[in-house]
Amino acid sequence: MAGGPAARRILAAGLLLLAAPGAWAQEAVHVTSSIDRDSLTIDEHINYELRIELIGPQQGESVRMPEFNDFISHQLATISNAYRSGGVMRREYIYTFQLSPKRTGKLRIPPAMVVVKGQQYPSLSFEVDVQPPSRSSLSPGKPKTPAPAPGGRNDRSGAQVRAPARVFLSAEPSVSEAYEGEQILLKIFLYFNQELSDREFTTFPQLPGFWVEKPDDRDLEVDTQRVTIRNMAYLKSLQAAVVLFPIEEGRVTVPPFEMNVSTWSFFGVDREMAIKSDPEHIRVLPLPTEGRPRGFRKGNVGRFSLTAEPVNPIARAGDALRWVVKLQGEGNIRQASLAPMEGKGDWKILPPKIKHAARLRGQVYGGVKTFEFLLTPLRGGTLTLPRVRFDYFDPQLKRYFTTSPQPASVTVMGEPDTSGMAASASSAPANAPAGPLPGGPLDPPPPELRRIPSEPLWSQTWFVLALLLSPAPLIIAVLARVIGSLAFRRSAGSRRRMAIRAIEQAMKEMEASLKRGDANGFYSALRKLLDQGAWELVGASPRGMTRAELIAALRANSADPALAGLAEQVLDQIDLARFTPGGAVVTESHAAIARELSMLMRDAVDRKHAAAPGVQA
Repeated sequence: MAGGPAARRILAAGLLLLAAPGAWAQEAVHVTSSIDRDSLTIDEHINYELRIELIGPQQGESVRMPEFNDFISHQLATISNAYRSGGVMRREYIYTFQLSPKRTGKLRIPPAMVVVKGQQYPSLSFEVDVQPPSRSSLSPGKPKTPAPAPGGRNDRSGAQVRAPARVFLSAEPSVSEAYEGEQILLKIFLYFNQELSDREFTTFPQLPGFWVEKPDDRDLEVDTQRVTIRNMAYLKSLQAAVVLFPIEEGRVTVPPFEMNVSTWSFFGVDREMAIKSDPEHIRVLPLPTEGRPRGFRKGNVGRFSLTAEPVNPIARAGDALRWVVKLQGEGNIRQASLAPMEGKGDWKILPPKIKHAARLRGQVYGGVKTFEFLLTPLRGGTLTLPRVRFDYFDPQLKRYFTTSPQPASVTVMGEPDTSGMAASASSAPANAPAGPLPGGPLDPPPPELRRIPSEPLWSQTWFVLALLLSPAPLIIAVLARVIGSLAFRRSAGSRRRMAIRAIEQAMKEMEASLKRGDANGFYSALRKLLDQGAWELVGASPRGMTRAELIAALRANSADPALAGLAEQVLDQIDLARFTPGGAVVTESHAAIARELSMLMRDAVDRKHAAAPGVQA
């Protein structure tokens, strides 16, 4: 019958459809491996791929990768994919390695082994023919220098290079040679070619020998790039950046940065590792002496321009004029300072209010520093504003330059009353600084050191009232006054001992911080010593004075002329430590100056108190 075979075929197809779900539900494991070529030279590499496909609800699977004994292996990627097809769960894993041969000859790649429910599934093995390098890859001139090795710098001679690392950290300065004060952009990159689940800096070292500025994270170009190092593919990711300004010449070292990273795999294998960058060495050149302006200061290195906002061309006598000078440019804008002002004899000039704003734009750090002066004319008529000047060194052109806006003129209507101004101007130092000293006011002296009023009893109101009431309170008051006077004479000697004790305590804190290597504690104790000593010598809080006023007061109240000079050097050190976040350091010369100032300050305070009337040793 014609329909018989057709009916049998339809019946067989129906039976296959009924049996299909059972067939789909069966478990299966497929393991394949491949290489992109089996012949290469010693300076080339091959790509090895392992593909695993699991069908069904497999459990307890594990993978043992081949032992690439004859190769330097470098895992490029791990890809996983899971999906459901026809009601059956399917999972796929792909592992890609880059292999660089260690020697020539016939090299073997053994099979990988996949274990599922105790059953082993091996992959294929391969034999690779490795030949010596071709002559075209060798330059006829000087020997070829190998590319930098992952995990550190290569040997400059090219004699030996470390084996590549899969994850490494690198600190990369923008230049390896710079002038003192020239900006250097230091970037810290993470190189990796496997998936990372976590990363965190464990050591962000101090950077002695540099003035450090940390740019805003929003100014950093945090992109990830693909790079190849010694035929190995990597992802390069920026982790941090700092701007460095060398403060001393010579060979300066950037210490290693350290980081903890965690790797991740699809089989749940997490591994933590500690990595660190290699130290970097930067050669710092001294600033040339040829052509250096007289008012040049070392922090003024870069490219700058100076402008001044015009003031009112006509002013009334006695009015204060607001005058804003702006310094713009590329460099250490925070440390930049103006040259001494010229032609200010007709003006009373208060220390300026200073503001600065700086940021990183691309590879260049710079910004604006604003000096806001208040000027008061000392006479009437047409007066020329003082001349402001900024001297700087351009490290690219290797020359000194001076920028100065054209001085403007102001017509002062009338003659100001200069009697009070002249007195205050004569008491102020001739060379006023750029601003007040850092810090807040000092604590007032202890109550036991405050002087008792020495006015005669009969000149006070309560004396007359006491006479009208009865003589008994008068007698008691007179005795109390006499006893108080004697007590003050005794306390003057104790004040001397207390002052010396306070200075010696600050000296001990300074030495203890120096032994611990605590630079911040050292400068804090040094600031306390300077405050205490200046209070005892000058009789007023030094933090309410400008720098020049404090130095002049110390010079006037100390018999030793070296004390004021040492105090000025110490103030420079303290300011440098305050404005160098994470980079404060105490050099041997800093410690020596601080110790010498401590001894001179102690002796000066001791002599001043010993010379006071009524003081007993």
